[in-house]
Amino acid sequence: MTFLPESIVALAEKFENKGQKTTPEVPDVKGENVRINYKPYKDVLTASSIKKELDFMNGGASLRGELTLSKTGMTGAGKMAFNKAELLSEKFSYKYRAIDADTAAFSLINKEEGGLSFNVNNVAGHIDFDKRFGEFKANGKQDPINFPENLYICYLDEFKWFMDEEKLELTSAADVSIDSDLDIEKPNFYSVHPEQDSLAFRSPKARYDLKTKEINCEEVKFITVADARVTPSDGKVNIRKNAEMQKFANAEILANYITKYHLMYKADVTITSRLKYFASGYYKYIDENKREQEIYFASISPDTTFTTTAKGNILETDKFKLSPNFDYYGEVYLRADQKGMTYSGQTRIAHNCSFLPKNWMKFTAAIDPDEIFIPVSGNLTDEFGNPLGAGVTLNTDSISIYPTFLSLKTGPTHIDILAADGFLYFNKATREYQISNIDKLRENSLPGNFVSIHAENCQIKGNGKMNFGADLGQIQFTPYGELKYDNSKQIINATVSVPINFPFNDAALDKMAKHIAGFKGLLSVDFGRSAYEKTLREILGLKKADEIISELNLKGEIKKMPDELKKSLFLADVKFVWDKQNQAYRSVGNIGIGNILDKQVYKYVSGIVEVKKTRTGDEITMYLKLDESNYYFFQYKKGLMQVYSTNEEFNSIIMETKADKTKYKGSKGQDDFQFILTTKTKVATYLNSLE
Repeated sequence: MTFLPESIVALAEKFENKGQKTTPEVPDVKGENVRINYKPYKDVLTASSIKKELDFMNGGASLRGELTLSKTGMTGAGKMAFNKAELLSEKFSYKYRAIDADTAAFSLINKEEGGLSFNVNNVAGHIDFDKRFGEFKANGKQDPINFPENLYICYLDEFKWFMDEEKLELTSAADVSIDSDLDIEKPNFYSVHPEQDSLAFRSPKARYDLKTKEINCEEVKFITVADARVTPSDGKVNIRKNAEMQKFANAEILANYITKYHLMYKADVTITSRLKYFASGYYKYIDENKREQEIYFASISPDTTFTTTAKGNILETDKFKLSPNFDYYGEVYLRADQKGMTYSGQTRIAHNCSFLPKNWMKFTAAIDPDEIFIPVSGNLTDEFGNPLGAGVTLNTDSISIYPTFLSLKTGPTHIDILAADGFLYFNKATREYQISNIDKLRENSLPGNFVSIHAENCQIKGNGKMNFGADLGQIQFTPYGELKYDNSKQIINATVSVPINFPFNDAALDKMAKHIAGFKGLLSVDFGRSAYEKTLREILGLKKADEIISELNLKGEIKKMPDELKKSLFLADVKFVWDKQNQAYRSVGNIGIGNILDKQVYKYVSGIVEVKKTRTGDEITMYLKLDESNYYFFQYKKGLMQVYSTNEEFNSIIMETKADKTKYKGSKGQDDFQFILTTKTKVATYLNSLE
């Protein structure tokens, strides 16, 4: 013991303070080998622990530090330890069975494994040892609450500690929401796991269980992961040791959270970092009539650009419909940054046409449910790779014609007379399935092939470039125009223009052109009612064709004939039907001649143009009749073109053509070509065959 002028300093083997419940309240305190400092003039006693902590409340707590006892009560400083907890403060205020601190650091200890389970600085605390309860509030600027075993920190300004249950309840009196059009909420829970990229979310209240080492967060509106927001079904998020976030069931995924294009629900979601999650769930597909169907995505996750993607598989037995007009089964892909989803599978149209089988068509495309355009290629196949047709098809085996519209061709070598590719679209106004390019689907007068089928009366029609399927050697025969298929009669009606090009004597053709153009009594070609204007658009393109059409309408002729139109014979207006009995395309009505080489004619003549399919060789015959006494006759088969006219000057030119100028060598795989003058009898024989 040492006596100083104003104090006494001593080392006490034993120290004991009897607690009292009356004012001033003080706790029971005991100690061994305690340093004592007593100031009698101030009536203040200080006791400091040396090696062993001071025992409070009969083992309820201990202090490593010092306490001060005065007339007003007991205070202290240092580290209080109790019930797997530690409280550090420079000033404790003690009651009989309670401790208060205005500024303190609080920690929960994992005594089994060592280390801290929970700690926070700069809080005001009150601990009641009778109620076995602690209450803490943050002071001023909030320090983070640390969950070292969970590798998480959070910002909540109040928490309660239930000592015996070893649980904490954390709440926030502050509003951390930020009001904006983007509905942003400032997170207050953050992962500090080095592989979780600062995964964060907002929760105004949470529980922590010291036994299970779980943080149970409540009222969580969403968790932002990559470009998505994951919303727990019950608003709860459970964090286990090492920042493991418990898997969510029945959650919602909004992706992305800026455009908000896609919402997936009833989702099972595993979040592994701020940029990664794995999920499966359902998607509500809403068609043009607002009918809802479910799509199950077995795989939902961000890609390498952190864009949410999803993949699902729709079975044929699901009877899924892209719209009332399109059945579908196959794979479906979602990207959060794209409004429409991509479908890779099979579609089938819905029509009432008993003569057309409803086959599945393979495709891959992004689909907008409100306006469905399905890509159609020139090589259509079903799910087994079998060829499909889209238009009118020539059976090259039986020499017959049959309709197709996304239905199987009956033979792989069968030829499309008129087909279209681009996109398949259902026009609700006309009740037609239509195939063409996008521009032509919106405006039919534009260039491009177009094919349609009426869903109810089953009429097939189309326009554009055709292929009559005839092998005419060196003769180029390319019809353009409109076609209709009559299934009841199994015939086609085609209104076309046909540029025809073949090796010939230009002088003879020039003579023919002048003769027809100057022949009196012939009607002029009606450009507006023929296929000629559309044909010009197909051959020349829209701008150039419209300029020429304007010239024709104003002046009746073209100022400068484009090279693309300079053909041996350009038929401006011909109507063909399919002659089933004779297996031939045969013209009906007058034949409009546009030009011959560069000579403009624009006159109607009578006669016949016939393209015939035969097993011994395809043939074409043109009988162009000006009147009963004037005509021109051309017939080709197997490399030989025979010609005759009532115009003797024309015949003389052919007759006088040197033999080597009448013969043309074919390219590889192509027949040689020769033209010769035939007789009037040949013409008569042909005409008699038509009767």
